[in-house]
Amino acid sequence: MPVPGACMNILEARQKQEGYGSITNPEKFLNQNYMELKQYCLIKGVRYIDDMFPPDVRSIGQGLLSPADLKRVQWLRPWAPNTATMPVPGACMNILEARQKQEGYGSITNPEKFLNQNYMELKQYCLIKGVRYIDDMFPPDVRSIGQGLLSPADLKRVEWLRPRKIAPNPDFVLDGISRFDFGQGIVGDCWFLASIGALTFQTEVLGQVVPLEQAFDDSYCGLFHFRFWRFGRWVDVVIDDKLPTINGRLIFVHSKDPNEFWPALMEKAYAKVCGSYTDMSAGTPAEALMDFTGGVHMCVQLGSPPQNLWELMCRAGQSKSLMGCGTHEGETSENTVLPNGLVQGHAYTVTGVKQMKSQGKPINLVRLWNPWGKGEWTGDWSDQSSLWKTVSAEDREMCLSVADDGEFWMTLEDFCKFYSDLDICCLCPSFLDGSSSCHWKSSFYDGRWVAGTTAGGCMNNRDSFWTNPQYRVKVDGDYPEKIGTKNMLVSLMQKPDKRNRRLVQNLHIGFSVFEETNGDANEDVKKRNFFRQHSDKYEEVDAAQLQILLNNEILKGDLKSGGFSLDACRSMVALMDTSITGKLNGQEFVRLWNKVVNYRDIFFRTDVSRTGTLSLSELRNAFIASGAKVSDDMLNLMALRYASAGQVTLESFISLILRLDCMYSVCMNIINARHKKDGFGTVANPEKLFNQDFQMLKQYCIINRVRYIDDVFPPDRVSIGKDVLDPEDVTRVVWKRPPKIAPNPCFSVDGMSRFDFGQGIIGNCWFLASIGALTFQDHILQQVVPQDQDFDEQYCGLFHFRFWRFGRWVDVVIDDKLPTINDRLLFVHSKDPNEFWPALLEKAYAKVCGSYSDMIAGTPAEALVDFTGGVHICVQLSEPPPHLWEMMYRAGQSKSLMGCGTPKGETSANTVLPNGLVEGHAYAVTGVKQVMSGGQAVSLVRLWNPWGQGEWNGNWSDRSSLWQTVSRQDRELCLSVCDNGEFWMTLEDFCRFYSDLDICCLCPDFLDGSSSCHWKTSFYEGRWVAGTTAGGCMNNRESFWTNPQYRIRIEKLLDECSSKQGEKNMLVSLMQKPDKRNRRLVQNLHIGFSVFELTGQYAGHRGKFPASFFSSHAPVAQTKTYLNSREVMEFITLEPGEYLIVPSTFNPNETASFILTILSKSETHIHENSGGGHEHREGEQHTPSGEGGDDENKRTFFRQFSDKYEEVDAEQLQSLLNDNILKGNLKSGGFTIDACRSMVALMDTSITGKLNSEEFVRLWKKIVIYKDIFFLTDISQTGTLSLMELRNAIMASGKTISDEMLNLMALRYGSSSGVITLENFINLMLRFEYMNKIFRQLSDGTIMTLREQEWMYISMYT
Repeated sequence: MPVPGACMNILEARQKQEGYGSITNPEKFLNQNYMELKQYCLIKGVRYIDDMFPPDVRSIGQGLLSPADLKRVQWLRPWAPNTATMPVPGACMNILEARQKQEGYGSITNPEKFLNQNYMELKQYCLIKGVRYIDDMFPPDVRSIGQGLLSPADLKRVEWLRPRKIAPNPDFVLDGISRFDFGQGIVGDCWFLASIGALTFQTEVLGQVVPLEQAFDDSYCGLFHFRFWRFGRWVDVVIDDKLPTINGRLIFVHSKDPNEFWPALMEKAYAKVCGSYTDMSAGTPAEALMDFTGGVHMCVQLGSPPQNLWELMCRAGQSKSLMGCGTHEGETSENTVLPNGLVQGHAYTVTGVKQMKSQGKPINLVRLWNPWGKGEWTGDWSDQSSLWKTVSAEDREMCLSVADDGEFWMTLEDFCKFYSDLDICCLCPSFLDGSSSCHWKSSFYDGRWVAGTTAGGCMNNRDSFWTNPQYRVKVDGDYPEKIGTKNMLVSLMQKPDKRNRRLVQNLHIGFSVFEETNGDANEDVKKRNFFRQHSDKYEEVDAAQLQILLNNEILKGDLKSGGFSLDACRSMVALMDTSITGKLNGQEFVRLWNKVVNYRDIFFRTDVSRTGTLSLSELRNAFIASGAKVSDDMLNLMALRYASAGQVTLESFISLILRLDCMYSVCMNIINARHKKDGFGTVANPEKLFNQDFQMLKQYCIINRVRYIDDVFPPDRVSIGKDVLDPEDVTRVVWKRPPKIAPNPCFSVDGMSRFDFGQGIIGNCWFLASIGALTFQDHILQQVVPQDQDFDEQYCGLFHFRFWRFGRWVDVVIDDKLPTINDRLLFVHSKDPNEFWPALLEKAYAKVCGSYSDMIAGTPAEALVDFTGGVHICVQLSEPPPHLWEMMYRAGQSKSLMGCGTPKGETSANTVLPNGLVEGHAYAVTGVKQVMSGGQAVSLVRLWNPWGQGEWNGNWSDRSSLWQTVSRQDRELCLSVCDNGEFWMTLEDFCRFYSDLDICCLCPDFLDGSSSCHWKTSFYEGRWVAGTTAGGCMNNRESFWTNPQYRIRIEKLLDECSSKQGEKNMLVSLMQKPDKRNRRLVQNLHIGFSVFELTGQYAGHRGKFPASFFSSHAPVAQTKTYLNSREVMEFITLEPGEYLIVPSTFNPNETASFILTILSKSETHIHENSGGGHEHREGEQHTPSGEGGDDENKRTFFRQFSDKYEEVDAEQLQSLLNDNILKGNLKSGGFTIDACRSMVALMDTSITGKLNSEEFVRLWKKIVIYKDIFFLTDISQTGTLSLMELRNAIMASGKTISDEMLNLMALRYGSSSGVITLENFINLMLRFEYMNKIFRQLSDGTIMTLREQEWMYISMYT
């Protein structure tokens, strides 16, 4: 609220005295606070608009612009986010490559290892082993030669020989490297050899491509390597030196000196890069020139040469450029030799340019070289031309070489006449303008066109051109005139996605550049009711139930392709399941329903073609309509992952956009775990329940001058819950804020006391009794009830409270609308009608529980722990410990909270007994005192009834005559004769009429009266999951070992502590952690724990202890009984040493989460003992003899079913797996298309949405291995794995896995009946293996950091 005007001057004067208005603490002009406004904008995701200086004519002012110009003014921001963000680098490998490139990997000094072959490691291996290297990635056989190059008869004659078998004295290089060293063989790779000819002129570049330290010396082992630039990165290519020969003669490139082998080895290395020797047939010098330099390529069409062509070629020759050219194609593809000596459709090297004087006139000559090593031009300025006699003797001696070595001269005019194009390639394009003072800067970008999404064609296609990738370029600076009219070189290169060069089909490509100017709640209630009709008794649905609801109810009639598969529904559950239970509760289901309906509407709105599917172009429009910002590269990945035949069904669209939108539940658990490590979730830094930030919400309400309404716990019947009011009363409820209920509302009046309030119509006496105890401990009270809130000038209908909930403190935000009937509060009410802290505190706890009705019935222990986050001791008063009085006395002195309860009666009603006590009712213990009565000490306990009335009427009650037997001082201190619910009774009557006592405190010092030695706390969260980690109690000998196990080491106690240490030295607490949103739905299991001693022989044991251990070892401590309460605890004695704690449910196969807490005065070390953690171990894989032939059979089978590019997509894979490879083994319908798309995404290293033969064979082999493991571990012979058998199957695969991960797999891949099919087992094992590989490749071993686009890639595609 604005400060009243009269106060402003006073306020300003005070602030100035305090330094306000100084440079370090400036005044907020017009009261606009920069930090607060920025925070608001970030919260709301909006751009700020200043209403004090608005973007309109008022801020321009009068008289500056004409009325006409004022109308033309546009107010624009300097910058808007660029939608064409950096595209995602391809697969996980591409993410790795992109990062490595930033770190210099893939540069010429640190090239990438082609096919992961490390030259130095391989050489070292060969030298150590004393073997000659044989390259299995480019083997010396017919595959490396390729198809169609040699006849079948000649192929049989080919022998792969090492140089030492070919020449008597082989050497890598003899007398330097020159273009005259070699001649072309039978493969049509003149373009490549012409480029080598150009390369030999530039020794610096040559040394990069051809490491010259290689030789046939003492370290020779048949291994060589070369470096090439391939599509954005330098690669180091390793080869063996086995070369193809016939009759001892090389069949491809050959050196003129038979002892020199660098040309043949270099050709082999490039053949490996291309896929085979055959794949080198046909090309242009530009391709190899680029691969030799990684530089700038410029192509000149000689049919219409630029005017400055001669100057360009001269500068290129001087700037270490490589130049190649080609003659015109003939009528056939054959290299016909023309009468002038030139070869049609042939590549040549430009080896020099020179201007000479002939008969007094300057003549521009170009020198060229034929990679055949012979065959020359016979026209003007050829070797035999008489024109050489017209130049000076000096020029003639320098340039003329009369020999048929393939090199010759011709004029520039003849060059342009008989050649079609000139390729110039260099490291820097400074030759373009002759300037060396201005350095050129390079920007490099990867992108992708995908049919239907980002392949819009040229500008002739007006409706789709805009879908092409778009790159925003900002050009800064002024350019000197000497640079000329051209100041930018743009290159667009196609990047193949095929392994073999011959399979690459180059498209017609180009680009356009454009200048960018400066212009340019009732529905949810119905859904919840529908959900309750179809959910289980816990109000949850699993994936199978969700599948039925989506296909048969929610989207009935809209689905055209069979509906959602079970795999798709499991994925949806995993995305929406915030509590990781494998099921959806009502809130999660309604949220999913709303999203599904929204996505369905977008789908049909953008399905312009009315086909019931989206084309990939329509998919883009659908994303835009949904408000999702998706880069071109991500759109391409989604098309590959979710489209079929270029179309996206409604089911696939919902699946993909839901994944894009959510990726939430697992993230939240990861974030929560990280936050907890960072101190988030402590009392000083509590977690925001439902991500509601009190300070931000308050700031928003104050800025906008609104009263807060909580949409998470709305003021309606849902928040009241079931069975509290009858239907008629529900309609009479009015939710009112305190200013509408009381004339002068206050948060608290004269402090906070147990006498401030009384219980309402809801049965939450256990909670209110705990509040009564809380009011005695101001420090704890202020933690739970922040005192800085009231109905003052900052009031905006918003309050908050803090509770400890299962391992973390949470800050709970509520609005202050309270349920009333006839202006009277329904639930807890204050005795002073203006005081509202009890009602607001109760509402906050009701929000935590799920509703007001969820607070019905409980024990004080639950709320006492939630108020303190401390230690809870439960004492059964039917068998009280002998030192009970001392314990209660010390607890009272040590800021403990105490509550208790009376035994239940025959009915659930709270019957008032004749002695004034209430059956089945909770009370607060508000004091203990020993008084002298008749000369004897009497131990008295004071209790309080949360009803605020109704008291005990026996001995030592308010009107008991026994008070006359004590001193006047004690009587005045203790006795209060009024019906306020508080009374005294003896300790003996307390134990007789009450069933249990709960003591809760921050530290259990009261247990032994010691304060000099501090207790240390260890805290661990875990989970029992039916079938995997829920083995039941020790009665279940076969399965008990599968329970979570915690290994603990207890150090020796310090001497000063041990002297004061009581008999018991450790407190172990086991608390169940609910996975239900609503407290009333939580069913506590019977839980307990056992403690086993680990002797020295087990010191080196790793992983879980097996069943045999528990058969031969008895527990040294355990819970006396298994109780179905929220928490069980035992106070035990353990000597220093190692122990194993096994928490369990009484019955096996019961699913629940838990918190194990251990308190000890000794130093204690604890860790979860399942042995998985971050470890991942690959089992040894023995390759059976003859597997190479088996792989070839698989490839042959693959080719029969693959497309013309030798690839299969997900649909073809589905058919191959179900109808061929695993035919007869699949019992549940086979692999779904969703499962096959997932497999393709995992195995597809080139991100094409398809598998090539190598990827397919690799997948096939893995599937066979997993199938064999599946049937080997299916002991029950049911054709499925129980969740117990799943553990054995994963162990049989050679992998270790933690209990937590095993539980997640059971939830994600197990059926509702608790079994895993073969299809699901193969899916989970593939994903488990490959996601482990991704982590190892992208992490430092413990932590993986991903950029946004990388994270989106892994989550959306892989």
